[in-house]
Amino acid sequence: SPDALFADDDEDHDHHDHDHDHERCGCIAKEFGFVIDCNKTEVVQAAVDYLQDENCILESKNNKTSECIRNFYIFQAHHDFCAHDDLPAFNEIVFHAMEEHFDTCYIGRQYNPKLSMCPPVNCEDKEALKKAVDEMYEHCEAPATPKDNGE
Repeated sequence: SPDALFADDDEDHDHHDHDHDHERCGCIAKEFGFVIDCNKTEVVQAAVDYLQDENCILESKNNKTSECIRNFYIFQAHHDFCAHDDLPAFNEIVFHAMEEHFDTCYIGRQYNPKLSMCPPVNCEDKEALKKAVDEMYEHCEAPATPKDNGE
């Protein structure tokens, strides 16, 4: 529901200093005058184009123009909220290249009724936890480590 975008959580948010890092994206959208709508891919693409055309990534994190900040928030809120299939695949690469250069806001992934619900977790069932961890180690590969360039 739209109200969920503005809901507070248990974290202490410091709104008076205007540092938006990890503020709710719904609040950011309201402040910066945009709507988070996964069907409006042209809005997201326009934001990405602006960020690239204006070289927003080159501005220092503490000295970005308000339009660079606004367009990054549009991009980031949609990236985090919408299904990955809703946005062009190349934008995923662009996003991860840019995200460390901007403050980010918080928004959970949009509910997808096509996905099955996760089973409830029973924290007392230590055997189930052990089985899940063992399965993870047995079937999951560690990420590749970069080469040390012969040093």
